[in-house]
Amino acid sequence: SVNTQYERYINGNFMSAYCITLNEYYKKYLNLNEKQRIEMIDGGLDEKELLEQLFEHYCFSWAYRDEINLGLDKIKFE
Repeated sequence: SVNTQYERYINGNFMSAYCITLNEYYKKYLNLNEKQRIEMIDGGLDEKELLEQLFEHYCFSWAYRDEINLGLDKIKFE
């Protein structure tokens, strides 16, 4: 889960961590053309719900240590 990934980084002594599911990325950040392209892979999706279920199991995650204050906390996923 997203929370599990976050905790894994924090427990690994990272200063901060972020995690976003592929579902969230798909809904918030992909434009319509990219969504249509993905939905047509493998002959088209019969069930959009199946794609959402699949995307809920994967995530983008990252963490950082900024011990010399480079400003890594300003990097956002947009």
